[in-house]
Amino acid sequence: MDAVRDYLVHLKAKTNSDENTEIRAVIGIPANTGPEARENVRVAVTGLFDKVILIPEPFLAALGCREVSKSSETGYIDPISNSIFVDIGAGSSDICLIQGYYPSSEDQISFAFAGDAIDAACNALLERIYQAVRSLIVKADPDSIPSLLQNIIMTGGGSKISGIDQALQELLSGEGFEGCEVASVGKTFKTRVATGALIAARQAGHRQWQTLLR
Repeated sequence: MDAVRDYLVHLKAKTNSDENTEIRAVIGIPANTGPEARENVRVAVTGLFDKVILIPEPFLAALGCREVSKSSETGYIDPISNSIFVDIGAGSSDICLIQGYYPSSEDQISFAFAGDAIDAACNALLERIYQAVRSLIVKADPDSIPSLLQNIIMTGGGSKISGIDQALQELLSGEGFEGCEVASVGKTFKTRVATGALIAARQAGHRQWQTLLR
């Protein structure tokens, strides 16, 4: 907690704001973050920021990808309306089904096997991701599946693993999911999430912000 506080103090200093300025923070959290972890985040930011919103990181990435990828070209599928985001971080891999609304806990799968465990373990990670993605596809509205299969997006630092997107696509295609397309955000994943956070902050209603004590 001390390390987190030190980092947050550093971030606040970067805003170059005076003590009378209201500062709000959009904080990305892993899918299915539990109540204790959420409370730890709130405690960490209390006294530093005035209001905070906690949002699953895959959803922020989807918002950012929508902003970066807006296009009038035929075949464009809005990542907010119908997509699966695979966020491979350091400590956890988060897979999120996004279909036009804020994802519920049932729409998210998270497991503690990710970038930190990559050394000699790419196939094991890929298999866990494949099983999670497959389970979300199966539970989606059948009418949405054809377009959903064309909008599977890998993000997070792990998305930079060479060929992991193609390998996942081949596994899904081999299972019979025809027309499947998996894309990797790669090295721009931080920009996508940051863009998504800014969009979320602008769109959030007054009641969605949690007020913190100074």
